[in-house]
Amino acid sequence: MHKLFHALGSVASTATGRWISGRIPLGALQHMNTDHAIYQIGLKVLLQKDNRVLLLRDKDTGLIDLPGGRISSSEAALPLQDILNREIREELSSSIAYTLGGPIFQYRRTPPYQEIGVLITVYGGNFISGDIALSEEHGSYEWVDPNMFVFQESDFRNQEERLAMQTYFEQIARRGLPSQAG
Repeated sequence: MHKLFHALGSVASTATGRWISGRIPLGALQHMNTDHAIYQIGLKVLLQKDNRVLLLRDKDTGLIDLPGGRISSSEAALPLQDILNREIREELSSSIAYTLGGPIFQYRRTPPYQEIGVLITVYGGNFISGDIALSEEHGSYEWVDPNMFVFQESDFRNQEERLAMQTYFEQIARRGLPSQAG
């Protein structure tokens, strides 16, 4: 049980009982099926421009990444587009204009410093305008042709992440890059 508490957040005492992260009553966990995986939720955007897509490189590892991130607890009730807009502003710049499409693929990632994984949903989007100014998280970016991109295992955090993007790029090669109307 302690591991579950640690993964979900801190345990706090209240006048009515003990709560995890102030939201889940401790007694409710006794009735939870603990065989279910628990994930944080991440949102990312695969931006396209002129038949190319934007790929970022993590500053510390050099691994491929996309703009986006995890939903913070204070954003739990916000529309997903608002959360993605915050992430785009933080990671690319507040001058970026884009339209957002729907979900295009998903994958799971477990950061090395955490016990709980992140389920990431990637949305399609069309880059309209703006100057990219990367945050401190990313060291570089490039616009790549998805039909010509060479996938290497060493460019990704895990095989599931690589396969999800590679499968999507293969679909693009067969059908063409979809329009992501906003």
